[in-house]
Amino acid sequence: MNSPHELLVDDGIRIAESLLTPGTPLDWTSSPARANQFGLTTDWDRNVVDESKVVALREVSLANYSLAKDKFKTIYDFYITIEDKNGNKFQEIGRAPSGRASQQINVERIVLYRNSTAKLRVQLWSTAV
Repeated sequence: MNSPHELLVDDGIRIAESLLTPGTPLDWTSSPARANQFGLTTDWDRNVVDESKVVALREVSLANYSLAKDKFKTIYDFYITIEDKNGNKFQEIGRAPSGRASQQINVERIVLYRNSTAKLRVQLWSTAV
């Protein structure tokens, strides 16, 4: 049986990998509630991020955070950022970890965003002890 930390890591890796797909169905942005999986890439080219999908995911997480967590199939809170090489954030999606976070992990992937190299960071966190 996996430890709570291992489960957190497994979810983080799975979510980061899923975001490097176009999602299913490919046009999930037209009806996020019917999406099977959120993805941020333009195609199956796994590192080119589609800005319209980023905006759609941000809007979903603002309007219905629980739906976003359900679609990610995680019990943990999430905070996704797209950053430049200096750590300046282009986009923020989800809830930033609070000072009460008892567990937190980061999973990072290199992507192409707005024609520049960027870092996609998925943070999962929990307040459970």
